[in-house]
Amino acid sequence: MRAESEASSMNEQIEASVELAAAWLATEQKASGEFPSFSSPLIAAQDWQPDSVNFVTALTSLALEGVDLPQTKAMRELSTAYLTGQREGAGLWRYWAKAAELHDYTPPDADDTACCSLAVGSSAGTANQKLLLANRDPLGRFYTWMLPRSEIRSLSYRWALRSERSGAAQARRVELWENSEASPSDVDVTVNANVIRYLGPQLAPVAAVEWVASVVEAGTEIEEDHWYRSRTSLYRSIAISARDGIERFAGLRNLVISRIVKDAASGGFRSDLELADALRVLRLFDADPEDCVVLAKMLLQRQRPEGCWERSICYYGGPQESFGWASEALSTATAIGALHGIDLGEFGATPFSSGTEDLPDSAPVTLAPLRKIVGIKDPEVAHALARDGFVRLGVILTAEEVARGQEIFAEAVRRMNRPIGDAWFHTILIPEDDVRAFITEELEVLLAPKIAEVIDPEQLELMRLDFSVKPPSTNNEPGPHQDYALVDEREATSFYAWIPLVDMNEFNGTLHVVPGSHRYTNMIRSFHVPSTFDEVLDSVRAAALRFDCLAGELILMVSGVIHFSPPNSSDEVRLAAHGMLAPSKIPLKFYFADEQTPEGKVEAYEADIDSYVNQLHQGRPHPDVQPIQILERPPQSMTPERFLAGLRATTDAQG
Repeated sequence: MRAESEASSMNEQIEASVELAAAWLATEQKASGEFPSFSSPLIAAQDWQPDSVNFVTALTSLALEGVDLPQTKAMRELSTAYLTGQREGAGLWRYWAKAAELHDYTPPDADDTACCSLAVGSSAGTANQKLLLANRDPLGRFYTWMLPRSEIRSLSYRWALRSERSGAAQARRVELWENSEASPSDVDVTVNANVIRYLGPQLAPVAAVEWVASVVEAGTEIEEDHWYRSRTSLYRSIAISARDGIERFAGLRNLVISRIVKDAASGGFRSDLELADALRVLRLFDADPEDCVVLAKMLLQRQRPEGCWERSICYYGGPQESFGWASEALSTATAIGALHGIDLGEFGATPFSSGTEDLPDSAPVTLAPLRKIVGIKDPEVAHALARDGFVRLGVILTAEEVARGQEIFAEAVRRMNRPIGDAWFHTILIPEDDVRAFITEELEVLLAPKIAEVIDPEQLELMRLDFSVKPPSTNNEPGPHQDYALVDEREATSFYAWIPLVDMNEFNGTLHVVPGSHRYTNMIRSFHVPSTFDEVLDSVRAAALRFDCLAGELILMVSGVIHFSPPNSSDEVRLAAHGMLAPSKIPLKFYFADEQTPEGKVEAYEADIDSYVNQLHQGRPHPDVQPIQILERPPQSMTPERFLAGLRATTDAQG
């Protein structure tokens, strides 16, 4: 009875503390919606002066998420309106607010963009996710600063950051790099964790997640971040992402809890903000209630009579810690979020989502479920793609545009300066880098606007364009095949656009497709991990639909659908344009296997489109590039039993 009475008394104390703190915080918020922040030199005598930085308002608002008090709802709505007004083109944010004198001193950055997007919510849109995903270093980690970079080839990224190329912006960057501890190449672990939190388990790149986790496991959190000099800030984002389904972060639970408990025992928290973050992390990770009680008592004892907690430094000007930013508002909101809703009998009752799905059954009669197709404007077209693996969309090119496509090919052949031979080939595989680039650039001008009428470019990106070339010959049939996987097809769907540039029929090698075959064939495949159909050639040909096509017609195919074309017995080259489309917010996946790969396994690498194409030509990736996964290799050859069972199951599913 005594323990129950003590718990009841502490619950009442926590409730009163939270209400007092929320009332104080509401009076501190400015009419604009901004929460106050301050900055000061830290080496000499401190002189805290008002400053206006976006991330303090964003983090303060985020700390109140889930706190169901009337004041907190009103505060979050006001801060959302304020932060929305601070947003710049393409949904990016900078460190300083627009009204601040130093607003243009820094470029847009990944940290403010992620945190402000989280605070604003769905009204921010998702266009900036594509830009964040492009803003990564060769190891797959997010750069802190969003700058034009030669290695980032994304046209949308370059366009969004075009103002950074102006003379005025360049002059400001010189000031920044010369007079601060910032560098264009900065990569910071808490920044990466915040971006991962924003992107969520569906979009967060494995390489970035793995790097953050490895830093925590190595205990080098402080060394790997220039600005957040407190590991509890990092742990907060990790714990939230673990709750939201990042399984790798969930695996850090015991390690993080043990470090926080050790810090609590030794008085190792440098500020009220660190203490509040630590309590919130324990609750998110469903830690031992006794450990939570210890931190809750410490936090209650440090609350000031007026209801707030101390002005805690939340951000530094670099590893030297010679300059800092602080905010009572952020400390107080974080404490509110950590304490609100505590029940001493039910600490940390939030269940974890594993973030994983069972892999599709490998039995031949089991179809992969119809996956939601993203990025296709017309829902009926999307459904047809999910069900059948292809859709014909009619003629999209004029006769003049078809002729222009043929001219591009003729110029490419001239630049190759060699015979094209009599075998079928795809220009993505030709060795001349400059010719491949020319083809993609010219076809993009011709075809990208046409394809954009069918897709939503925020969700689906046209990665590159090439030619599929079949010279006149009776010996140039590539045979039934699947196009290379561009993404992890267990989680997402990529497509190929096929646009004939001559009329096609049974005599010149037109397209044949096996409807629904993407649902029972290999999801892991590439140039180096082929899937073959030699055992079922007659069955595939019998099951396929023949498309007699008009020049300029657009056909979209799911990348895994079985298709083929017979020999070209005409007198002219059979020419088609060929486009690769993939979801714009997830990394490409490149599968590889050779004699160095463990038997029965496949190496999976993350890639952008340039590195994907390079690996097609180079073979095994450089030793510095490590696979993100080692997967079981699927059976290479389609057996008659598996094919016929899949064909029957598809027919039954379609009624």
